[in-house]
Amino acid sequence: MGEAIASGERRRHLAYKCELYGSQLIAVPAFHTSQTCAACGTVDTDSREGSGRLFSCVHCGHEDDADHNASIEIEARARRTGGSVTNSTRSTRAVRVPAQRGRRTREALPAAHG
Repeated sequence: MGEAIASGERRRHLAYKCELYGSQLIAVPAFHTSQTCAACGTVDTDSREGSGRLFSCVHCGHEDDADHNASIEIEARARRTGGSVTNSTRSTRAVRVPAQRGRRTREALPAAHG
């Protein structure tokens, strides 16, 4: 139950941020994204042998960081459902970032001498 609540809260926060920055949030099923080759589309559990950091496609030989490969597959799925044509992993679009007020720091302030 707690996981479902966290997931809903995460989605709400992402939707808020997307609205703030003019982006679009597209829900994509994560099923097999870590086992799908972003280059050729082959799904094979052997491409993630040992569930390490490396994705190595047993069909075409494509190699990439496993998380990066999965993110490209997730983006491709979003595009197929009518998502944005902007490549979010390599976007050059300027994004306006709200100005921060004051200086944020976790460092202790120097002790006053006196």
